Amino acid sequence: RGKGFAKEAIKLMINFGYQHYKRNKFIAKIKNNNVSSLTLFQKLGFKPFKEASVFSEIHLDFELKNSEHIEETEVIL
Repeated sequence: RGKGFAKEAIKLMINFGYQHYKRNKFIAKIKNNNVSSLTLFQKLGFKPFKEASVFSEIHLDFELKNSEHIEETEVIL
């Protein structure tokens, strides 16, 4: 815990989606009791947009804007 592996993994997934599939919008579905993951995704710029109480999940989304700097090997979050 606390070594930044999850943050780097999320950044790599976003970069892969953008570079290989030209996707600029990403959605995360996280259990509402998983506070550390919710905090991490929000620190990276994901915003909650829906709570699915039947699944005990919070849905967050993130969109890369045209004005955001994207390098070939790393998405800057």
